[in-house]
Amino acid sequence: MREIKFRAWDKQNKLWYGRLGKPFTLQDAMGADWSTPVNQLEFMQYTGLKDKSGVEIYEGDILANAYHYPVNHNVKYGDIFGAVQWLNCAFWVGSKEDRPLMGDGKEYEVVGNIYENLELLK
Repeated sequence: MREIKFRAWDKQNKLWYGRLGKPFTLQDAMGADWSTPVNQLEFMQYTGLKDKSGVEIYEGDILANAYHYPVNHNVKYGDIFGAVQWLNCAFWVGSKEDRPLMGDGKEYEVVGNIYENLELLK
């Protein structure tokens, strides 16, 4: 069974809650001082997969072909699979031709996300 976890992007303050393996709690979602409005947050679910380097793959992550460009190398736009999204009861990797997120995740490399690296999808 896959682990159910979430992370949240604070659109106004441009920071993450509940990432890096830390369990996601309501306090994470609301911010440490409980002052972050929920409508200011974008929630993303963990897919249950990790990329070739062990990085957890979440909705909103941008994935590249791990076999062509290893971690910490420049990624060419042609090797971007797309952003992870939840669609029709499954996780998909969006691109010109959407494809289901399958396998163990090792064929992918998380190279960014749609909130901080949107230019990777252009």
